[in-house]
Parts: sequence; structure tokens; C-alpha cells
Amino acid sequence: MTPRWFPRLGLASLLAIQIIFIVITTFLVDWTSQTIVPMPDIILMDRQWLASAVRDAWDEAERTPAPLRKAAFEKLSSSTVLDFEMSDRPVATAEDGHFQKIEPLKAVLQQHMPADARLLISAEGPPFFDFDRSLDSVAVVVSEIPFRMVDELEDSGKGEVLITPDLLIQVALTDGGWLIVRQAMDGSVVPRLVRNFAAPAYFIVIIVVISFLASRVLLKPLLQLAAAAERLGRERSITPIPEMRIPDY
Repeated sequence: MTPRWFPRLGLASLLAIQIIFIVITTFLVDWTSQTIVPMPDIILMDRQWLASAVRDAWDEAERTPAPLRKAAFEKLSSSTVLDFEMSDRPVATAEDGHFQKIEPLKAVLQQHMPADARLLISAEGPPFFDFDRSLDSVAVVVSEIPFRMVDELEDSGKGEVLITPDLLIQVALTDGGWLIVRQAMDGSVVPRLVRNFAAPAYFIVIIVVISFLASRVLLKPLLQLAAAAERLGRERSITPIPEMRIPDY
């Protein structure tokens, strides 16, 4: 039920209250969803460390029988931030939008790998939204560990800093198999997807509800006036009009 003081406000005041209410509640929903579902990991790696980690995994795959490779990869110190797996053929990748940023990393990797090793690197572009709204971990590959992380994030669009939600490094083994290296994923894609859509969905729902209630408040006096005019034309008698509680009317 609408409070009695609510319709006594002017139209401008009603619209202002609705806008403020929508903004505040949408912010609260967004803040709550961000608090409940934590932001994804940002995995910071310098090129030399990443190249060494890939070489260690490659060496482990070369000297370990195929059935035991998964267990061997899990024992590597880099397995906490990198995922290693084997494949019979290279993984298909989408069009690469990070060619210039990948070349410096590829050059360092080639220095660590055998000269005849086949090497493929790809990386998706950075998330189109804020990094804290990425659905999974984000890899940040730099030439060296920076003093201030914010400098690297700001440099993502113009320098050699590689920021990607899907870093994919593929190295051929001598037995014909392929070592696949990605940044570690935390598996919280679905909760973050729900989180990212929670505030916009609430925004739409609350606008629909408030618009419906406001239309009833604004149209009720007009409907009463129309009914009174109809009775006046039909009955030719004094027709009382209910109190117009909106000052603008």
C-alpha cells in the first residue's frame, strides 16, 4: 500500500525519489554480490620465470611415461599458478589480438626451449569489463616484477605487458605429443556470471515495479476526473471530484 504522504509530493519530487532509490539499491545489490563472490585471481608472472616453468614441465614430460605425467606435473612448484596437460595435437585457438605483446614472450621461451622445439602461443584480449568482473583468473605477464602493480595495469594497452584471461602456450614433445600450458583457473565461472548479471537484472526489475506503482499513482486522479466528467455529461447534476492529492493536479 502506498504511504499517504507519497502521492502528496509533486511530480518532480516523485521522479527524484524514484531515481535516488534505484541508484542506491542497485549499488547495494552490486556491492553485496561483489562481497559474496570474490574477485578472480590476478596471476602475475615475469617472462623469465614463465619460460623456466614451461621448460621444467617440458623436461618432466620428456622423461616421464605418459600415464605418470599428470602426477608429475602436480609436483612442480609452478603448478599452483599454471595448469599443465597433454594433448595428441595442438589446441585450436581463436584469432590472436595480442601479436605484438606475445612476440617478446615467445622470444624468451625460444631461448629456454630446444632449438628445434615447435612452439605456439596465443592469448585472448583483456576482459571488456573491469578486471574484478572477469569470470576466471587473469594472467599478467611482464618483463620483470614491477614496484607498483597499478603501473602495469595502466600500461596494458600501450606497452609490452600482456594481460589475458586465457594464456595458452603449446610445446611439441619429441614423441609427437603436445604440452599445453595455461594459467590456473579457480572454477568459479558460474557464481561470477550470476554476480555480473545480478545488479543489471535487479535494475531492470526495480524500474518495472516502480514504473508500475508510479503510473497507478499518477493515473488514478486522471481516471477519477474522466469518470466525473462522464457522470456530469450523463446525469446533468453536481458531480463531486475526489481530492487531488498530487499538487500538480
